[in-house]
Amino acid sequence: MNLRIKICGITRRQDAELAQNLGATDLGFIFAPSPRQVTAADVAQCSMGLPDLAKRFGVFVDPELEFLHAQVDVCGLTGIQLHGNESLQFVEQVKKEFAHLEVMKVITPQNLNRALEFQCDSILIEPVLTIQAPQIIEQIRTISRCRPLFIAGGVNSSNVMNLLQSLNPSGVDLSSAVESRPGIKDPQKMKTFFAQLRGDHENN
Repeated sequence: MNLRIKICGITRRQDAELAQNLGATDLGFIFAPSPRQVTAADVAQCSMGLPDLAKRFGVFVDPELEFLHAQVDVCGLTGIQLHGNESLQFVEQVKKEFAHLEVMKVITPQNLNRALEFQCDSILIEPVLTIQAPQIIEQIRTISRCRPLFIAGGVNSSNVMNLLQSLNPSGVDLSSAVESRPGIKDPQKMKTFFAQLRGDHENN
């Protein structure tokens, strides 16, 4: 399976380990205010001793560059996800200063026209659950042919296969859909989701 699977909102080591064991290609750690917010020390603890099977994204909302440097240096992030109203110029500057990291920019469906203007490595579109207009779907598919594209916001085990077929993304991003409560991943929901992607329904 070439699809990238990003489990976001990781706050505990056991959840990071389970996600990797099930086949997650990317993990997300939220540094912005949120019930799932973590510190660099938390991320280091979650990651310590785990094999580098998955990329580790820090999720930031309108951060200062100094703050980005501090978090990357302490916890060894391999990716930066910009989830706020960052300008084209700021995203370009982040990519220049962190050329060795994957920089992902989050775009809403209302701002799809600007998606390819950002000098980033990948794009995440959120939320996708309410997207139904054929022209929007085709626009997303066009973007996905130009740059690695993740979908998020409402993706779960019951709709992921339809969304993959409709939008043709490079990856999916989940957080609350595989939780028992904010920041705490539910092992059975995680297993069910990955089983769905494999076409193995014995865990459903």
